[in-house]
Amino acid sequence: MCLMLDSPDTTPAARDVLLGLLRKAGPGRRGEMALALSDTVRAAATAGARARAARDGRDADAEIRRLLLGEALASAVEAKLAGR
Repeated sequence: MCLMLDSPDTTPAARDVLLGLLRKAGPGRRGEMALALSDTVRAAATAGARARAARDGRDADAEIRRLLLGEALASAVEAKLAGR
């Protein structure tokens, strides 16, 4: 397991407690936690993309596709959508 837990606002004792809790959680629970974090980050990124698109007068759905899929795949999706 490779965790980057060195943080200027976390003491070594607090880091050790966190690592102990993560180890006790087991792989299934850690997987659930990772997926939940991914959902949270995706929701925050989507909200930010919608706000930026509204501010700049761009298509919010296109911005979100670019954010989530990357430029190349989003461009391919845009081309498919345009051909409907």
